[in-house]
Amino acid sequence: MQTTEEKKFNKKEVVSLFSSSKRRLISPAIILVVGIALSSLAMHLVDRSIESDQRNEFDKSVTSLMMRIQSGFAKQEQVVANLQGLYDAKLQVVRDVFELYSAIPAQSDPGILSIGYANVVKRSEIPDLELYNRSEGNYSYKVFPITAKPSLVPISYIVPVAKNKHLCGMDIERDTTVARAVSLAGKSLKHVAVTPVVPFRGNDTMSIFLITQVEKKQEGSTRLGDIEMVRAGERFNGFLYVEVDVRKMLRSVIGDTVGSDKNIMYEIATSTYEGQRQIVSRSANFAEGTSLATAKYSLVKRFMVGDREFAVKLASIPGANADVSKHAGLVTFLAGIALTLLLCGFLMSMMLSKERALRLAKSMTASNRRILEVSRDVIAKMGIDGVWISVNPAIESVLGYDVEGFENQTFRTFMFNPEEADLIVNDFGRYTQEQALDIEVEMRAASGEKRIISWRFTVEPEEGLVYCNGRDVTDARAAEQQIFLKSKQLEIAEQHAQEAREHQTKLIYQITDRMRKYLRSSVTSMETIVEDLDPNDRTHATIIQRVGQTSALLLENVSYLIDVARSTNTRDEVLRTSISVCLDRSFNEMSASYPGATFSFDPAAAVGCENVAVDEDLLTRALKLVFEALAENAQELEICINAESNSLEQVTEVQILASPNPVTSKMILQFNDSGSNLIYDLAKDEKNIMFKLGVAASLFRRANGTVSFADLGEDGNLVMLTLPQNSYYEDTDVKQQRYASVTAS
Repeated sequence: MQTTEEKKFNKKEVVSLFSSSKRRLISPAIILVVGIALSSLAMHLVDRSIESDQRNEFDKSVTSLMMRIQSGFAKQEQVVANLQGLYDAKLQVVRDVFELYSAIPAQSDPGILSIGYANVVKRSEIPDLELYNRSEGNYSYKVFPITAKPSLVPISYIVPVAKNKHLCGMDIERDTTVARAVSLAGKSLKHVAVTPVVPFRGNDTMSIFLITQVEKKQEGSTRLGDIEMVRAGERFNGFLYVEVDVRKMLRSVIGDTVGSDKNIMYEIATSTYEGQRQIVSRSANFAEGTSLATAKYSLVKRFMVGDREFAVKLASIPGANADVSKHAGLVTFLAGIALTLLLCGFLMSMMLSKERALRLAKSMTASNRRILEVSRDVIAKMGIDGVWISVNPAIESVLGYDVEGFENQTFRTFMFNPEEADLIVNDFGRYTQEQALDIEVEMRAASGEKRIISWRFTVEPEEGLVYCNGRDVTDARAAEQQIFLKSKQLEIAEQHAQEAREHQTKLIYQITDRMRKYLRSSVTSMETIVEDLDPNDRTHATIIQRVGQTSALLLENVSYLIDVARSTNTRDEVLRTSISVCLDRSFNEMSASYPGATFSFDPAAAVGCENVAVDEDLLTRALKLVFEALAENAQELEICINAESNSLEQVTEVQILASPNPVTSKMILQFNDSGSNLIYDLAKDEKNIMFKLGVAASLFRRANGTVSFADLGEDGNLVMLTLPQNSYYEDTDVKQQRYASVTAS
C-alpha cells in the first residue's frame, strides 16, 4: 500500500503535468489569434498600399507635368529679363546689338513667334523715328496704322526678321488686349505684363505677350544729325516684348513621350481682362465638361507668369489605375498564412533564445557577471569574421552605444578607417593557434567624435572566436601630444636662448675691439703731444706720467674684456671643416632614419669650396635636420647640391634643391609666415617639419651663417645657405694685425 506522503507526491506530479500541458495549449492558441489578426492586417495594408501607389503615381505625374509647363514659361521670362538687362547696361541699344542678343532664343525656342522692341513716340515724332530706323538699314520702315491717339507704340526692332518683317513699324496698341498689357507694364519698373491668349496674327495663331518697359536713360541724348532720338520729357524709352505661340510652346515642353502623362488629363486656363475664363490648352484626353468631383484624384495648380495667373486643372483618368490583380484576396490570404508561419518561427526562435540565455546565465557565476558589469574597460567577444557577438555595459560609457545596438555589428562599422579594420580582421584568419595582439585603433563614438581604443585581441582559432579587452586612451594620447609639443617648444626656446647668448658675446667682443682700436689711436695722439713737452718742467713731467699710467690702465682693461669674450665663446682656436664631409655625414645619418625610402644625393658638387669656419658637428647636425625635413613623408627623394665661393663677402654659398614634397612645401610656407611666433605655431606642425627647420635655422645662425627656405612648387623645395670662410675672431685678429702694421708705418 502507498503511504500518505507517496499519495501527496503523486498528486503534485499529476497537477504539474496538467499545468505543463495547459501551457503548451496556450501558445498555439495565441499564435492562431495573432495569425488571424496579422492576416486581416495584411489585407488592410495591401489595400492601403494599392491606394498609396495610385496616389503617388498621380502626384508624380502632376509634378512632372507642372515642372515642364512652368519651365517653358520660365524660359520666356528669362528672355525678357536678359534683354531688359541689356538695356539697363547700355545707354542705347542699336538694331545690330538687339538682333545679336535676340537671335539665339528666337531660333532655339520653337514657341517664340517674335522678340521685339517698340518705341513710345508722339505723333509729331513719327517722321524722326522713321528716318532713324531707315538710317539703321530698314529702308522700308513706316509706322502704321496712324491713329488719332496722342502717342503710338510702333515696333522698331523685331526678330526673326524674315518671318516678321511685315510687322515692323506696326503700332502694337492696335490690339486692345496688347494695349491693356502695355498700359500695365508702364506703371512700374521691372514689371512684366502678360496678356491673355490673343489672336494677334489671326485666328489660326493664339499668342500671349510678355511685355516690360525699358527705362529712359537720363545721362544724355543720342543724335543723328539734327534729330534728337531721346527726349528728356518722356519717362520711358519703349517696351520690350516676347510673343509666344502658347499652344505650340506647350506642345514642345510637354511632349508626348512621358509615360506618366497617360494617367492624367489637364486643362490650362487663365482669365481675360474682363474677368472671363479663357482656356489656353487641354490634353487630348480631356473630355468636355469634365468635373473634378467625378475623378478619383483631382486638384488645381496655380502659377504666375509675370503678372498673370494661370490655373491648371488636373484629374486622374477613370479606369487608369483599376488594373489591380483579381487574385489580390488570395495573395493577401497566402501572405497572412506566411506571416503566421513566420510569426510561429519567430516565437519559437525567441523561446529558444530565451532558453539559451537562461542556460548561459546559469553557467556564469555571480562574481563573473559582477566583473563584466562594473568593469570600466570594454570586454567583448567577436567572431573570426569580425562580427561582435557580445559586449559588457562599459561600451555605453566608452563609446556611447547601447549593448543591443553594438552586438551583431561588424568591427568595420565603428571604425574611422574601415580599411584598417579589414586588415585587422584578415589577420585573425591567418593564425592557427592562440595569438594575442595589442593594437590601438581610432573608433567612432555614438556622438560622432573620434576615440582612441587600445585593444588586446586574443585569437582562438579552434573556437572561431576573438576575446577582446579595450581601454579608452584618448585623453592619455592627447596629454602625450601636449607634452611632446611643450618639449619641442622648450627646445626651440633653448636654441634661441643659446643663440642670443652667443650673439651677446660677439657683440661685447666687437665693442671692446673697437674700444681698443680707438684707444690706441688716442694713445698715439697723446704720445705725439707729450713728445713736445719739456720733461724737465715739473708740470710737464706730471702730465707725462699721468698720461702713461692712464693709457696703460685703459689698454689693460680693454684687453681683459676681449680675453673674457674669447673665453666665454670657447673659441681658443679657429675651427674649420669640409662642407662635403658634413653633407655626406648628415645624409647618411638621415637615410638611416628612413629605411624604407629611396634617396639620391651627390655631395661632389661641394668640392672646390670645401673649407668653412664652422664646427663640424654643429654643421652636420643642422644639415641632417634640413635633410630630414625635406624627406619627411616621402618614399623617393632626389637632392641636388650646388656650392660656390664668394671671395668678396668671404662666404660660401650653398643651394640644396630637393624634389617636390607636398607636406614639406606646406610646412615651409607655414614656417616662413610664423616668424617670431614659431614657438606658438608649432601646434600646427606636421611630421615635426617646422620644428626641424626652426632648430636648423638657429644652428646656422650660431655658426655665423644664414639660411632661407622656399617652396618652388613643381620644381621642388629650395634651401639656401651662406657659411663664413673665416670665423669672426679670425677676421678680427687679421684686422688688428693690419691696424698694427699701419700704425707702425
